[in-house]
Formats: sequence, C-alpha cells, structure tokens
Amino acid sequence: MSYLVIARKWRPQTFDQIVGQDHIVQTLKNAILNNRLAHAFIFSGPRGVGKTTTARILAKTLNCLNPKNANPCNQCSSCKSINAGTNLDVIEIDAASNRGIDDVRKLRETASYTPISSKYKVFIIDEFHMMTKEAFNALLKTLEEPPPFIKFILATTELYKVPPTILSRCQRFEFRRIPEKIIAQTLRKIVDAENITISDNSINLIAKLADGSIRDAESMLDQIIAFSGKVVQDEKVLDILGLIQNRVLLQLLESIINKDLKATLEIVRKFVEAGGDVTRLLPELLKKFYNLLIYKIVENKSDYLNVSEDELNLYSNLSEKINIESLQLIITILNKALDNLRYS
Repeated sequence: MSYLVIARKWRPQTFDQIVGQDHIVQTLKNAILNNRLAHAFIFSGPRGVGKTTTARILAKTLNCLNPKNANPCNQCSSCKSINAGTNLDVIEIDAASNRGIDDVRKLRETASYTPISSKYKVFIIDEFHMMTKEAFNALLKTLEEPPPFIKFILATTELYKVPPTILSRCQRFEFRRIPEKIIAQTLRKIVDAENITISDNSINLIAKLADGSIRDAESMLDQIIAFSGKVVQDEKVLDILGLIQNRVLLQLLESIINKDLKATLEIVRKFVEAGGDVTRLLPELLKKFYNLLIYKIVENKSDYLNVSEDELNLYSNLSEKINIESLQLIITILNKALDNLRYS
C-alpha cells in the first residue's frame, strides 16, 4: 500500500474533529439539525485552514444514511463512497483549471439531473475566485433558482475577487487562521499516535512557522519525520526547515547594539559561509529589533514577548544601551534594506 501523507491520513472526517473553526462548525451543525441549510455556501479564508475538508464533511452529512448529532457516520455506503472519492453525486471541481463558460455550461447541465444514489447532488468548487466573468454570469442563474436537490459549496482564498452578485446569493463563512496553540496540540496528538519522539520546542516552532495553516504544519512535520525517522532532534528541525538559529540572531543583535562592526561582519561572514540565506536573515533580525523595541515600551514583557527567559535577560541588558529613537532608526534601515534586496 502506498504511503499516505499526514495531512491526508489525519484529515478530519466529522465536524467534531475540525479544529480552530468552532464558530463555523456550530453554525453548520445547528443548520443541519434545524433543517435550515442554504442552497449555496461560500467558504473563504487562508490556505490550509479546513475549507475543503469542511465542505466534504458537509456533503457527507447531507447524504449520510445514519447521521448522528449532525455528524456523518462514516460507515454507511454513502459516506464510504464520498471518502473514497467515488460518489457520483458529490462533484469536486478545481476552478483554476475549469474556469471558463464552457465548463460552467457542463456544470449546469449536470446540475439539472437528479442525484443518482444520494439525497443531494453537491458541487464543491475550489478556488472559485479564478472563474472568468462570463463563467460567473453563466452560474448566476443556477445560484438564483437551483433545483431543490442541489447544494453548492464554493471555496476561495481571495473573496474580494468574487462578484457581489454571487456573494449576495450565498451564505458566507469566513475561516480563521488557526492559533499556534491549537496547531501545536494537534501535532502533538499526531506524533504521539505515530510513536514519533519530538520535543515541544520543535512542535511549537513548526506551529509558529505554519502561520495559521494546519495543512502547512502537517506537511512540515511529514518532511521532518521523513528525514529524521522516529526520533527527531531539535537541531535537525532547524536544518531541515532552513531556519536561522536563534543564537546567531541574538549575537548579531548584540554586536549591532554594541556598535561592534568587526564582530557584526564576522557573524555575517560565518553565516554566509555556512550556506545561510541573507534574504532570510534580514527579516528574522528585524523581528529581534521589534522585540527589543516592544521590551522598552511595554510593562508586562512576558505578555507580549513569547521568548525564553535567557532572551528576555538579553533584552534587559541591551535595552539600557540604546534609546527608542535609535531603535526606530535601525528598524527603518533594515526595512529599507529588505525592500532593496527584493530588487537586487
């Protein structure tokens, strides 16, 4: 049997398994229980936060033969066929490659036929914003007066590109970025179930880099496990993800605050010789100066800065050596350097 990546293996199969989108899950479950479901939905939000997964679960629940508490049973023939991607009444379309008026005409023709074996025929259209203007107009009539057995679920990462005429005919659900804490908790459950040894520091780092995307976090975890095996070491995580070690950034921060040009150049030289990427170094260094500025301004330091005690102590020492105006000047210079680097 071929290997199944973590993002697919651990994809939620019921509403109760979806993380970080409680406001959407509760609304959809209530609508199902009260039989107040709209004919068309727009799921918008960043990539990897559960839009398509939620769409599939909604399609399963609508057609499930034995739903329980507005969740699909995942045991009946309908659920199994949808999970396997063989159900002819649940049709997934990628609008990035099926975006023209001819594609929509085929969709409208398909929508006119009653479901083959299910209660509802469900169309899940991914990256819906990429459809052409003519395609939007062609779909408009179907969205206005759909047959009673049709449900549309339109997923998009760029809601502003969808015409108002389409938006006004759909119920909109805005998916949020998933908090780092919830991503970290989800990754911990996965690695424990997979018998993978990995530290909380590495888990938290992956969750931070995922930037609210559970799918990105799971993909990074998959890559790390493929390289390290069952036992993952912290330093290997840094190498695999191409991250700059925090120690280097703090050394650089300290040498600049101390106006030690020789030490600064030496740190950069060693970094570049070790294969480091300056385009990654600058934004990370900028974050450290922002942290130091925040340290000087706010009272409750630990509430605003999620860093180690040693790093807080370093900020304490350095904050005595530089004023706010100088910090703002350095941040401005680094920002300009970062802009120039993009065109260099």
